[in-house]
Amino acid sequence: MRKRTIAIVVAILVLLTVGAVWACFRDRRDPQVETVKAMLGNGPPTREIRQAMEKLSPDQRRQVHQAWGEQRQRQADKEIDDFFNLPPEKRVAELDKRIQEMEKRRKEWEQRRAEAQAKAASGQSAGQTPGRGNPGGPRGGRSSNPTARSERANQRLDNSSPAQRAQRQAYRTALQQRRIQLGLPVNPWQGRGPRGG
Repeated sequence: MRKRTIAIVVAILVLLTVGAVWACFRDRRDPQVETVKAMLGNGPPTREIRQAMEKLSPDQRRQVHQAWGEQRQRQADKEIDDFFNLPPEKRVAELDKRIQEMEKRRKEWEQRRAEAQAKAASGQSAGQTPGRGNPGGPRGGRSSNPTARSERANQRLDNSSPAQRAQRQAYRTALQQRRIQLGLPVNPWQGRGPRGG
């Protein structure tokens, strides 16, 4: 009886030890990935972040992109919640403000792109045009494979409730209708590069 009790205790201790070791390895975070994720937490990608991304392996880049996408989605959801928490009479003014910010970002991006193209044309820079296949850019390292894009879209759907999806669609519709009223294209980034907010 005593031997059996000792065997059970030893087995339990072994299981606890194996479980603790597994938990440590499972929760161990890649310091390079965590550094880039922290940098992204301070705002949109910068040259410094792009350089750090270039040093990562494809798997590390995927981890960073997933974290960045989740962060952007949380921010977008908060902005949508804030919009619908406004009184209805203040929503058009808020849409106008957001559209102005989107147009400002689009113009800044187009200016940077034109400057990069001018440098490349004059032979000053052999670098790639921002937003066009730059592996260190905010969308660098992502597959353009339709299947991969579909999987990412499905994952976003899985991580949201029907109410969240309905609210996102209502916001997109309101934003698009207001852009049309202002005489602007529905999608400011269509065929131009980065997607707007």
